[in-house]
Amino acid sequence: KNEGKEYSQKGKPIQVNSHDFPNKKLGKVSPYGVYDIGNNKGWVSVGISSDTAQFAVNSIRSWWYNMGIFNKVF
Repeated sequence: KNEGKEYSQKGKPIQVNSHDFPNKKLGKVSPYGVYDIGNNKGWVSVGISSDTAQFAVNSIRSWWYNMGIFNKVF
């Protein structure tokens, strides 16, 4: 059971990035996922490309060669 709370001392909140801004040191990552409903399996790619179309195509291609082709999805 997850109560949804994490202990922290009063007056000492945990510092987080509350908005989707790139970190100058680490950059910005983009997740892209494919879910196969019939086989109840998923695939998530994480990348740093700013070209979202290219990233999506590469993610789907990676999924196909690693999972899709073996499960005879099409």
